[in-house]
Amino acid sequence: MSRIFLDSNATTELDSRVVEVMLQELEAGPSNPSSIHYFGRAARQRLNNARGTIARCLGVGSGELIFTSSGTEALNLAILGQRPKGHIITSKIDHAAVYKTIEGLGLPVTYLPVGKEGYVRVEDLENAIGPDTCMIVLSGVNSETGVKNPVEEIAAVAQREGIPLVIDAVAWLGKEKFSIPDGVSAMTFSGHKIHGPKGVGLLFLRKGFRIEPLMIGGGQEALRRGGTENLPGIIGLAKAIELLEEELPAAAVKMAALRNQFEQGLQGVIINGTGPRVCNTSSVTFPGIDGEALLIQLDLQGIAASMGSACSAGALEPSKVLLNMGLTRKEAMSTIRFSLSRFTTAEEIQETLELFKSAQILS
Repeated sequence: MSRIFLDSNATTELDSRVVEVMLQELEAGPSNPSSIHYFGRAARQRLNNARGTIARCLGVGSGELIFTSSGTEALNLAILGQRPKGHIITSKIDHAAVYKTIEGLGLPVTYLPVGKEGYVRVEDLENAIGPDTCMIVLSGVNSETGVKNPVEEIAAVAQREGIPLVIDAVAWLGKEKFSIPDGVSAMTFSGHKIHGPKGVGLLFLRKGFRIEPLMIGGGQEALRRGGTENLPGIIGLAKAIELLEEELPAAAVKMAALRNQFEQGLQGVIINGTGPRVCNTSSVTFPGIDGEALLIQLDLQGIAASMGSACSAGALEPSKVLLNMGLTRKEAMSTIRFSLSRFTTAEEIQETLELFKSAQILS
């Protein structure tokens, strides 16, 4: 039985070219960029080269990049590193790494609403800002629906009001080309969502925007994140981002075409998120169908997808994102997320649709 992976918003397969450069680094000998001997200097040069590659691709300065262990750590550093004291604004559909971190601060929080469109409205943000607002934290793209927030307009508001803005771009990078607007103070990324390695994340921190480190140690990453750098992971991340720079425009067109083919081939379903979406994500409600049972049937037929739900104390819970978009609990529990990658093929989409049409899935 062939296996079809349609859960690329959860993780992606490693690009073989990323594996190649990582293996080269793993076999390069002892590598600690903080050491002053030959091996350390050589490692430092490779670290600087990787940082420079990423900076060039993202259109930022090398000194504005901090390597972390994950997108989650990058978000924690961006939020907690500010040592916030005041009112924080986020949305009702942001990632747990955002809302759980903010909740732990014990500060006043405004959760911006979203409707069936699935994105934050700029006027709601403007109305939520008060004299003590110290931070805005929002996603660039929602990982469950693929709906995009109006980041440029949000950044313009933050810049006008002089409020730090943190954008979670983990689900955005690799889906379309974008630049980081001037009003964004910090932006976070993750390697394994773009055919890069797990165990490496990235924080863009605008020049002049200061944070305090959460990881205290040897003063790595310009005193902002202690701990010996994960050089194989960083080099793999740089290669993955470099490949995006070269291949993304065509890949985005391909993913959008395949996603549209997939959605149009399904019968009697509802596609969630009427706002502008990135090219690879479909949140699909199958009315009257138990989502968990459907997910199991998909897996038995060789298709990997997701409910976009959390497993809490052994019980599958409905998606917080979908509930806050106005879906009922029953509708949310009948919803499956399909997310493509640039390696998804037309044959895989057609095979998946044939399984649905032949009632091997919904029977």
